[in-house]
Amino acid sequence: MREKKEAPMSPLCLLRESCGLSRLELSKRSGIGYVPLSSLEHQRDTRIETACTAAAYFDVTVHSLFATEADTEPKDMGPTSEAVRRWLNGERAEEGCITGIEYHRRKQRMSQKELSKQAGVSKATILNLERRGIGRVSKSSQILQIATILNVRVDDLFLWHRKDELDDGDRGSTRAESVNPHNLLDNYRVRNNLTYRVLAARLGLSCQGAIDVCGRKTVKDKYLYRLSYYEGITVDELKKKFEYMKE
Repeated sequence: MREKKEAPMSPLCLLRESCGLSRLELSKRSGIGYVPLSSLEHQRDTRIETACTAAAYFDVTVHSLFATEADTEPKDMGPTSEAVRRWLNGERAEEGCITGIEYHRRKQRMSQKELSKQAGVSKATILNLERRGIGRVSKSSQILQIATILNVRVDDLFLWHRKDELDDGDRGSTRAESVNPHNLLDNYRVRNNLTYRVLAARLGLSCQGAIDVCGRKTVKDKYLYRLSYYEGITVDELKKKFEYMKE
């Protein structure tokens, strides 16, 4: 009779047993419910808050608690990042910062649509995670998959970044997503994969000025003339080429 091959112990189970704790004892000491703790130990989907709390208790990285078939030993065990601890304490990012997910997506020159497709989540999920940050009820499987696609640790997604940490190429990486698809100038920027700073130079505006005109419903003729002069075409040709982009 063929013997059943025992499944390898999960990283959290190894940590718990190395400390001589039962699952019930760990549940009481860490404040994690017994059921979600069991789910995490068995590598079943659970709330990301559960993983973060467990990681902070053992002072290891969140990423180290998720085993994969390719792992033969515990990986990148610690310590727990300050970003994760601040997140657990409910601290919010400073004004002018962007989430780790948006930062690393732009560094990879990916659109939200591309990331959502590769990670197997909806675009609305990516949009929500980028606007509000990772929520306590976010699914650990989704966060892990996003981190895998972006080639970073789960912990890196909790770190907020200032916008000026992105270079011009990164800022223009949302080429597939026009902020205002009905605005000819914004279509021109996206179609040519330009940053606002580059567009501003072509229009004779400040960077903020370029952002403002791209957000308006209508575009003043003087900007169309400047852009058509730069391109060496007529205004009518410019309109025909860069009018509303359909999906």
